[in-house]
Amino acid sequence: MGNSSHSGIDIRELEISFNDFINTSFPEAPEDDDLYDIYSDLVEYDSHIAGIVSSLLGGKKVNKSLIFLNDDLEKKINANGNNSELKDIREYKNKIDNLVMLIIKK
Repeated sequence: MGNSSHSGIDIRELEISFNDFINTSFPEAPEDDDLYDIYSDLVEYDSHIAGIVSSLLGGKKVNKSLIFLNDDLEKKINANGNNSELKDIREYKNKIDNLVMLIIKK
């Protein structure tokens, strides 16, 4: 795809980051029922952003108002401190956030 841009987006950089992202294993579901809500939110965030990035890489236009960092998920993760079951979820969410930032960077 070269270094072409789509509405100010570096498509090549997005493609490289997305390939890294899709080669990352999705975190295991937490055993703690209280953390499962966080996990469910991550699943939703993952599919939403992955779909948008796939569309962009496929040359489609996307309404940028649909692209956002999931601050509510971040708050839920932070409210649970350093729970060991959240480590992989936090790292995976950061990868999604990195994709979002490549798209919405100002």
